[in-house]
Amino acid sequence: MRQGVIPPRPATDSIDSLGLNPRAAREDHVRPEPHSDRGAPIRPGPTGRRQAEGRSEARREHRPRDPRKLRDGDRLKQLKVHFTDFWNGGGEDRIRENPIYKFLSNHYELVLDAKAPDFLFYSCFGDDYRSYDCIRIFYTGENRRPDFDNADYAFTFDPLDHPRHFRLPLYRFYAEYPEVFKPREPDRVLGEERKFCAFVYSNEAARERVQFFDQLCEYKQVDSGGKVRNNIGHNVEDKLAFLRDHRFSIAFENTSHEGYTTEKLLHALVSDTIPIYWGNPRAGEDFNSEAFINCHDYDSFSAVIDHVKEVDADVALQRRYLSASFLRDGEIPACQEDRIIERFDSIFEGAHHQLPRTRKRIQKTLRRLRHWLRH
Repeated sequence: MRQGVIPPRPATDSIDSLGLNPRAAREDHVRPEPHSDRGAPIRPGPTGRRQAEGRSEARREHRPRDPRKLRDGDRLKQLKVHFTDFWNGGGEDRIRENPIYKFLSNHYELVLDAKAPDFLFYSCFGDDYRSYDCIRIFYTGENRRPDFDNADYAFTFDPLDHPRHFRLPLYRFYAEYPEVFKPREPDRVLGEERKFCAFVYSNEAARERVQFFDQLCEYKQVDSGGKVRNNIGHNVEDKLAFLRDHRFSIAFENTSHEGYTTEKLLHALVSDTIPIYWGNPRAGEDFNSEAFINCHDYDSFSAVIDHVKEVDADVALQRRYLSASFLRDGEIPACQEDRIIERFDSIFEGAHHQLPRTRKRIQKTLRRLRHWLRH
């Protein structure tokens, strides 16, 4: 397999906002923190292959458990929680729309308490978390690293080997995720009248994405239904319906990093397009690499486009992509519901602070002091 030499780049944009309406095609802006590996090409070697084989074996051997482990008799365990510094702001209504809240509320009785929670869930869109000295749980779908000097535990996309970290990709919480278990229907898709390729983005700061769009348009028109390079006269309201009207779709992350797979590839797949993907060089460990075109397998965007042209002219090649299952070896452990709940169980049952509470109380006091001085 050819190693991808299309270099990843630091970006100042974020993923599409998870406003819990995946059809909305807008992106927020956030500054990702510096990371020393971000500028280097990913070159997985034998060790990476062995790790991937181990993950594949884990998928086959894992036995489900009762996800509702924490109970008080016949009742679910009650937990006092709060959510802050997330992309959709604060307020109880918005918290209840948070994907973590919605997921956990199926397994625990959550009581929102902004003043004295036992567990605080926070993300990377502020520093209000410093106002709390309870157990802090960091979650992000952004291309950001967890800071274990501030977080007791972290859930991110990163394939990070750390006892206080759990990989939990953003796409796991999208409403379309269950569709990855459905059988493919290549005959139906090939029998439909579809246009060439779709592009739906609103953040022009992702230069690789725009560059690839411009290059592919030299071959055929790529229909852009978002704010970036819009050429259809309006912004589409239903992103997935727009994708389903095309044979290919450009599924580019805003930046490239190992493990960083968002909803973009999921949406392109379940819309029965042939995704042209760039972002996570190891995306083939999350989804079946035979179901999409991975730019990281090619030496350049020009080489990717040459292959797209070949597939576009060959129905047999299209059928091959459209016949491949969405998942390579079944659901990956990071997305298995019982495994996710096992990890939360261990956090909630033990309720152990991994950071000194003195440090948290100092942060809390300093933040109150800064607030007082500003006002």
